Amino acid sequence: MRCPRCQQDDPPQSTFCLECGTRLALACASCGAELPAGAKFCSRCGSPIGTGSFQSRFTSPEAYTPRHYETRLFPDLEYTFPLLAHCGLGLGKLYSRAGDRAKAREHLTTAATMYREMDMGFWLAQVEAPLAPPG
Repeated sequence: MRCPRCQQDDPPQSTFCLECGTRLALACASCGAELPAGAKFCSRCGSPIGTGSFQSRFTSPEAYTPRHYETRLFPDLEYTFPLLAHCGLGLGKLYSRAGDRAKAREHLTTAATMYREMDMGFWLAQVEAPLAPPG
């Protein structure tokens, strides 16, 4: 059985993942009995699966998002903010070329604010040029 959170291969009889501790088995919402994979009815109380009486093992994004995604996508937030500012600059330029000045201004203003807060003068100048009024 493969853990939906960390992708660890666990023995078929496992209730919890050996690597991260995520619950692997389904539980009956009526009586709490653990259910094997593929069960159509609860063996303790007889509640059928699919009528809303069962609790899914996927209750939140944390339950089904592999842990390695978190560390790869956001290893350190210090490096995430410049990336977001660069995205705002890119989107602003894209909307400007497409003729949507309102969306371009929105993204460029956000990027300018972020660059200003991070004291990134070179990039701030790149954003402020398109924001300057024509004339």
